[in-house]
Amino acid sequence: MKKINYILIAAVSALCACSDMNSLHDKYLADGETIYLARFDSVKIYPGKERVKVLYWLSDPKVATTTAMWNMDRESGEYEVHKTTPNNPGSFIITGLDEGSYSFNFYNNNAEHDLRSIKYSVTAISYGDSYQNAIINTSPTDFTYHQMPDKYSFKIKTRYENAVAYEVCYTKIDGTKVTDLRYNIADLCDENDNMIYPIMLEGGDDTMEIQLRTVYHPESNCIDEFITSYETYTLSDPNLVLE
Repeated sequence: MKKINYILIAAVSALCACSDMNSLHDKYLADGETIYLARFDSVKIYPGKERVKVLYWLSDPKVATTTAMWNMDRESGEYEVHKTTPNNPGSFIITGLDEGSYSFNFYNNNAEHDLRSIKYSVTAISYGDSYQNAIINTSPTDFTYHQMPDKYSFKIKTRYENAVAYEVCYTKIDGTKVTDLRYNIADLCDENDNMIYPIMLEGGDDTMEIQLRTVYHPESNCIDEFITSYETYTLSDPNLVLE
């Protein structure tokens, strides 16, 4: 008799368990299966001045836009995206960013906005006034006259970190104004990255006034330049080189 009671109790417990499972299954079916779009395959973010450039790789053709969220998801923007190839990423720019570090969350959407991806997170930096105010200009040194081919030159006194170029303005002896003449630092360096070559100026004089400023990239992949103000220098008493 006891054995029969145990069997009945076990049977009732099994029925209750099956009923609970069926209830959960029915609720799952009623809610519908959750379908997600593909998130980005990969994302790179390049810093800029109060903005960043987003490069993305995407293999899902159903994705039409992405929603970028930052500042603890309190700020956001939506951007059109498209399927890409491994060698040709898509891109868009997020603007209006204060200077600082950001954690971006990207959620991809279809055209109807009824499907969404899980998030793709990546960190980035936006530069601004603080960086601009921290950069300093260089100064000229070693003023030289080259008799052949009749040019004046000077060298840069100090090369500062993340400087990429120098820009020069001056007036030739015939009165012609030369403005924003750019010299890339890479072109002034030897194979060991030592800056040994001078900046050459045509049509100068043994006493000449130049304006000089320095161009910076805070990072090699930065999409914007940061440039110091022009400073004026008088070059006089050049060294003589007979070439």
